[in-house]
Amino acid sequence: MTEGAGSSSPRKPAPPPPPSTPLEWVAATGAFLVELALVGTLGGAAYRLAGGGLLGWVAATVAAVALIAVWATWMAPRAGHRLPLAGRLALGCGLVLLVAGLTHASGLTTWAWWFGGCGLVLMAAGQKAQG
Repeated sequence: MTEGAGSSSPRKPAPPPPPSTPLEWVAATGAFLVELALVGTLGGAAYRLAGGGLLGWVAATVAAVALIAVWATWMAPRAGHRLPLAGRLALGCGLVLLVAGLTHASGLTTWAWWFGGCGLVLMAAGQKAQG
């Protein structure tokens, strides 16, 4: 079955164009690395806050899956409900601050400060580069 003019199925928005300058490539790559670090750091913080062991692994998995679901729904370039730039900046920076706070609470204070500081800068630059 093909989608015709009368089809009621929603169309996904077109992804943003690829970066066109070296600085945009650096910003986009940095933002992607922050996305990966966001998931790993949240998993590590959840594991530590849950006390480790099996419960820690379950907490880390649930936290990572929840974060990936939020990201895939509202932040990803091909997300069906992708937020406008201002919303992505607010949500992305809010997630970085939340994860940095949880990481600090779990006892990884140095990593929390580095991740929070660098993460905010790279998140903002990367989202801006994506348009």
